[in-house]
Amino acid sequence: MFLDKNRPFYKSVKHFKIQEIELESWQKFITSKFEGTSKRIDAAYIEKIYKLTKGFPYYTQQFAYELWSQCDSSVNDALFTKTLHIILEREEDLFVLEWDNLTPNQKKST
Repeated sequence: MFLDKNRPFYKSVKHFKIQEIELESWQKFITSKFEGTSKRIDAAYIEKIYKLTKGFPYYTQQFAYELWSQCDSSVNDALFTKTLHIILEREEDLFVLEWDNLTPNQKKST
């Protein structure tokens, strides 16, 4: 929207890349949110989320929130896997759109 010269807001803002948030910060944040609602998540699961999302805020928060909403008292392997499937199913249309926009050479390299 801001980087396409054919769009009305082209160059109307200064853009900068938001870097990933470090694992330690995510561990503190996610743990506190779970504990604040009397739920428990081990650091190992936060690390798994971080590895899947590469620390990017939108995806990390999306996964952590969905995991929290599925959780009654504490996170376990089955709940983690269930949450991953929920998110993948929910985002399937976006994945298909991204795949369809790849060139044939890009598809070969995946």
